[in-house]
Amino acid sequence: MSETMIVAKFGGSSMANPSLVARRLEEAEASPSVVVVSAAGKDAYSAVKMTDMLIEYDEDKSPERQARLLQRLAQVAGRTCLSGESVDQLVARARGDLAHFADHHFPAAALGERWSAKLLSEMTGREYLEAADVIRFTNEGIIDVDVTSQLLRQRVIPGGQYVMPGFYGATESGEVRTLERGGSDVSGALCALALRATEYQNWSDVDGFYTANPREVPGAVPITELTYREARELANGGSELLHREVGRHLVGTGIPTRMMSTMSGQSNTIVTDSRDTSRVPLAGVSGARNMIELSHDEFGSEEKVGTSVDLYKTLRRHDIPYVHSATSTDTVSIYIDQAYADAVRAAFTEDSVEQVSALHVVGQRLLETPLDRTRTLGELAAMLMREGIALKGFTDAGRSPATTLFVATTEYDRALRSINEHIVASRQ
Repeated sequence: MSETMIVAKFGGSSMANPSLVARRLEEAEASPSVVVVSAAGKDAYSAVKMTDMLIEYDEDKSPERQARLLQRLAQVAGRTCLSGESVDQLVARARGDLAHFADHHFPAAALGERWSAKLLSEMTGREYLEAADVIRFTNEGIIDVDVTSQLLRQRVIPGGQYVMPGFYGATESGEVRTLERGGSDVSGALCALALRATEYQNWSDVDGFYTANPREVPGAVPITELTYREARELANGGSELLHREVGRHLVGTGIPTRMMSTMSGQSNTIVTDSRDTSRVPLAGVSGARNMIELSHDEFGSEEKVGTSVDLYKTLRRHDIPYVHSATSTDTVSIYIDQAYADAVRAAFTEDSVEQVSALHVVGQRLLETPLDRTRTLGELAAMLMREGIALKGFTDAGRSPATTLFVATTEYDRALRSINEHIVASRQ
């Protein structure tokens, strides 16, 4: 591939304003060779994401829902440089997609990315690259990275300019499969990996990571450097800025991910394999306000083989995923998203179920030495104690650049602000 190979992904908030995306591409000193796009997100004209509208349509293919879908597409396309005739043709093709793909087992949820890519292709003259032709899934629903890389290298010509839908791909037999929500980030990372990109750009409505969510914590400050492991941990803790699987594909490749704001054109964060922790020991904190703690307390349970296994088997039998777990001599605590609270209470009638909030503190300092980790955990606990905030529990893997603290949900906001202040103060 060429000496400068940039792959850029534009998220849903960006694709709700495709004219601004086109402007950013025109302004770029080095234009991305491949642009990966998400479905249009929320904007001033719609409080519902295109993907959510498509999921609702898939459940009830009523004429009214189809009309709302196509009206939303017309609104997004109508605010671009395209003529009224071109917009009408785009909407007509989308109507045809809804009819055609329903008979060909194409997931309705993936059509939003397809429409975004077709729209940007029409606006910019970039060649449309069909994701189903190059993003390869196995029959088990797993991305085949090697085959995907081969297909992309065969299809993308050096010097060419392409736009590709994110979020989906296909098996060798042509069955279209989707990634997790937010999977367009992963589609872009796969392109960057395959094409040996010099940089992967991830464009959204913010210019990078902050020490905490600035919408929740006004005192949050930008994180200029972040490792892929730290970014993955922030995602596991609740941050939605960069999909946690991006690091799985790009760590160790030498390909950095630059976080970019479509709104301002600015960047505050670059994600790489390593960073200097001497001045910024802790990166940030992400949180999950609504969780529950399932506690199984049984005196003498340490002498019974399989107590924890039985709990996890029950969770699996009821399709209840868990996020964290901790054990002591007689107690097993499992932390679960509150969306599953009713199912948990029904499955575990004799166990304690309590609402809690999680705070996921991330930083490479936690990996440096056992003493550094112990010191950091002690500082966090002491800081919360000074604020009068009681710890409900914590989980700590020991070999991860993160630790998770649990507090009462009523204390979540105060704890989040206090931890952010501690992280900012620890910078030199």
